[in-house]
Amino acid sequence: MDVLCSNKGSILIVTSRNWEVVKSYPTKIHKFDIGELDKDASLKLFTAYSYRDGDELPKELIGIGKEIVTTCNSLPLSLKVLGSFLGGQKRLRCWERALQKLRRRSLDGDEIDSEYKLWTILKIIFDVMKVEEKNIFLDICCFFCNNVKWGGTMKETIIQIWTNKKSGVEEQDVSNVLDMLVHQSMIKVEKNGVIKVHDQLQDMGQKIVEEEKEYKDTRIWNANMVPMHGITTKIRLSNSEWTTVISLKTLDIIGCPSLTSLPNELTNLSSFIRLDLNSCSSLTSLPNELANLSSLRRLDLSGYSSLTNVPNQLTNLSSLTRLDLSSCSSLTSLSNELINLYSLIRLNLSGCSSLTSVPNELTNLSSLEEFDLSSCSSLTSLPNELTNLSSLKRLDLNGCSSLTSLPKKLTNLSSLIRLDLSGCSSLISLPKEFTNLSSLTRLDLSGCSSLKSLPNELINLSSLTRLDLSGCSSLRSVPNKLINLSSLTSFNLSNFSSLTILPNELTNLSSLTRLNLSSCSSLTSLPNELRNLSSMIRLDLNSFPSLTSLPNELENVSSLTKLNLSGCSSLTSLPKELTNLSSLTRLDLNSCSSLTRLPKEFTNLFSLISLDLSGCSSLTSLPNDLTDLSSFEEIIISDCSSLTSLPNELTNLSSLTRLDLSSCSSLTSLPNELTNFSSLTRLDLSDCSSLRSVPNELTNLSSLTSFNLSIFSSLTSLHLVVFGCLSNP
Repeated sequence: MDVLCSNKGSILIVTSRNWEVVKSYPTKIHKFDIGELDKDASLKLFTAYSYRDGDELPKELIGIGKEIVTTCNSLPLSLKVLGSFLGGQKRLRCWERALQKLRRRSLDGDEIDSEYKLWTILKIIFDVMKVEEKNIFLDICCFFCNNVKWGGTMKETIIQIWTNKKSGVEEQDVSNVLDMLVHQSMIKVEKNGVIKVHDQLQDMGQKIVEEEKEYKDTRIWNANMVPMHGITTKIRLSNSEWTTVISLKTLDIIGCPSLTSLPNELTNLSSFIRLDLNSCSSLTSLPNELANLSSLRRLDLSGYSSLTNVPNQLTNLSSLTRLDLSSCSSLTSLSNELINLYSLIRLNLSGCSSLTSVPNELTNLSSLEEFDLSSCSSLTSLPNELTNLSSLKRLDLNGCSSLTSLPKKLTNLSSLIRLDLSGCSSLISLPKEFTNLSSLTRLDLSGCSSLKSLPNELINLSSLTRLDLSGCSSLRSVPNKLINLSSLTSFNLSNFSSLTILPNELTNLSSLTRLNLSSCSSLTSLPNELRNLSSMIRLDLNSFPSLTSLPNELENVSSLTKLNLSGCSSLTSLPKELTNLSSLTRLDLNSCSSLTRLPKEFTNLFSLISLDLSGCSSLTSLPNDLTDLSSFEEIIISDCSSLTSLPNELTNLSSLTRLDLSSCSSLTSLPNELTNFSSLTRLDLSDCSSLRSVPNELTNLSSLTSFNLSIFSSLTSLHLVVFGCLSNP
């Protein structure tokens, strides 16, 4: 404002409901009070919203309409909202009832200010709204408006939040409520999908939450309402204030690093079910009375860095189903009394880097389904009694770098579905009994760099669908009998640096949909039997420097949709049989620096959507018949330094949206037919150092939104008309 007012001739128009906002400003201010609408203008505005089928009210509603307008004191917002509400009511009796309600509120009289009159009228509309309409409207007023969330909130976001908030609520139901609120002029949806609310309607909604008993404290949207924000060191509420929040069920005090203690009165909240103290790193203790929260189901103490042991009072929380102690880096031991948490379903101890052991008694938590010990880097062993966790479905030991062995009786975990041992770099072997986990569907051994062998009995894991052995650098081979894993759908062998040969039997995994062999630096060839993987959808062979050719039989993997050969620097050509992969949608040949050409039959890949040839520095030309690839949407040919020209036929790819020719240093010209790319939105010609000019015809690329000409060293002139096609120049 100072900048504007310092320039002569500048006029700044400020609209405000509060004259005090600008009254004391030193610059000369001219106040202009906007008068009320006259009767005719008021009736016209009311009619526009109440009877949208025409310019005038029906004869039977004219008289009652004029009385309603008069009672509304010509306040524009009240006329708009009340008119919208009555717009769905065509019966005279409905309009008469609305007028009676208005008159009962005694709006007449000069002693009542216009804001009070307005809120009184608007409250009438709110009172007759349906429950879900009221709740969503109040949520929007408290949480999703400009002064609470800058820029507002998208309609889709509110739909997602409300759909997730209540089980059984469909997206369409929430969308219908929002549409009704729009129809009632309670909210507005901008063209970009952002929800907006008139500031006076917002004030009314927030006032309802602050003052009305039915809604009071159901939404804490203002830090001043309850001082629980992170800049305080204590939570201070009087006895009477604690009484007002007696029905509170959830309290989130996330990220309050200065909070040092909790009030004892917290335990009076008999309906309390969730307490989140995540990252309250300065807490020194928890009140003993916490044990009285008999209804508490979820407790989050993650990031409680000063916690050295589990407080005894926690062990009495018999209703607790989730306990999060993750990243409690000073926690060295767990209380034996945790056994009393017999309702516990999820226990998270991830990142407790000082924890050295798990008490035997903990294994008696018969309801426990998820146990997360990931990144407990000081944990050296697990109790044999772990097998008593009969309900356990997920065990996460990721990053337990000091763990050297597993309990032999792990086989008793009959409900275990997922076991994550990734990053257990000290783990040398797996117990044979481990293979009797009949329900196990996911096993992650990635990064187990000391693991030297796998038990042959691994084949007994009949339910296994995903197996990850990536980065197992000490493993020399894969058991041949893996063929018996008939349910396996994903197998990751990436970074298996010591793997020299792939067992033929592996190719009999009939359910396998994804095989990852990337960065298997010692593997020189692939078995012809790869063709037997009839269900395969994705094959990753990237960073496979020793691979010189692909088996012709790969053409029989008819279901393959994604093939990644990036970084196969010794690959000189592709077998023409590869072009029979009719389902292939994405082919990545990035950095195949020895590849000199593509097979002529390449045009048979009619399902291909994306082709990446970036870094194929030996590639000199592209097939002329690419025009048959009508599904093509993206071609990346960047850094193809030997490519001198593009085939004219390339420009017939009508579905192409992205073309990247950056750093094609030998490319000397572009075909004029480039303008046929009617769907092209992104074109990159940056660092094409041999190009002299850009075709003027590019102005016909009407869909182009992004055009990169940076580091175009030989460009001497540019017709600005080229940019006429860009929506975002």
